[in-house]
Amino acid sequence: MKKLLMNSLMLLAVLTALGQTKVAPTLQKGMTKTYETTTVMQASGQNAVTFKEEDTYTVSAANSDGYTIDIVSNNITSDAAADNIMGQVTTAANQLYAGLKVSVATDKSGKPMKIANYAELKPQLDAGADKLLAVLLEKIPALQDAMGKEQLKSVIMKMASEENLLNQVKTSTSVLTLNGKTITTAMSESYVNEKKLKMKRMYFVSGQTITSNASLDMTKDELKALIIAEVEKDAPQQADMMKQNIDLLMDSGQLKMDITENATFQLDTDGWIKGIKVESSINTIGQKVTTTTTVNQK
Repeated sequence: MKKLLMNSLMLLAVLTALGQTKVAPTLQKGMTKTYETTTVMQASGQNAVTFKEEDTYTVSAANSDGYTIDIVSNNITSDAAADNIMGQVTTAANQLYAGLKVSVATDKSGKPMKIANYAELKPQLDAGADKLLAVLLEKIPALQDAMGKEQLKSVIMKMASEENLLNQVKTSTSVLTLNGKTITTAMSESYVNEKKLKMKRMYFVSGQTITSNASLDMTKDELKALIIAEVEKDAPQQADMMKQNIDLLMDSGQLKMDITENATFQLDTDGWIKGIKVESSINTIGQKVTTTTTVNQK
């Protein structure tokens, strides 16, 4: 027993010595960084779709508590064919943020803390939601009978809530995700993503390169409770049916969910992200979607 404990402690010491870094980018008012993002999405039975956008990060304010970083997305394009429903809907969803300034308040290390201008953003997001809703109803007319326009718009606005916007920069593999973290090889963290799914991520450090892998970390009962809660909020008329059939659906594998993500971050000499590559896979309700995303600083 003592030997086993000693070996474990030695292994932990070696892993710690292999790599550790604190991600705290240089932040000064007026600083600007621009990134080009390319995402290739492949859904089961459909052709791959390529999405592109350009994101500009500007440090617009500095104070004793931290900084404000403005994010603006432009030049959002895709090559989704007219009959590729998922590609067309994803394109419309991406356009929801086109040209909008999302101001992220951070602490002194650049860690995202809140969306500073959400009150200003909300009416603009509301207008964008109407455009997205029109695309959804055009591509999937049955949605109107299943949920109704108002309910569908409510779901879209929930996706664009302040909490979800903050989660996208805090827990997804974005330029700001690692800010404020002291990362050690074999370090793991649990988090809840913008879809309210519990995830677990493990990191590895090698010089200016940080790699991570993440996967779904939920029990069957936790996933069941989440699905029922979401249906009750988004489609209450279908909640009783879901409650009655959810065990059968889960046991049959129709509600099986599997999510994996592997990411590589390259840090620049000033602590900002130089580049990111992410490979992810989501398998749910018999539909598998894989994406490969590359982010490069211009």
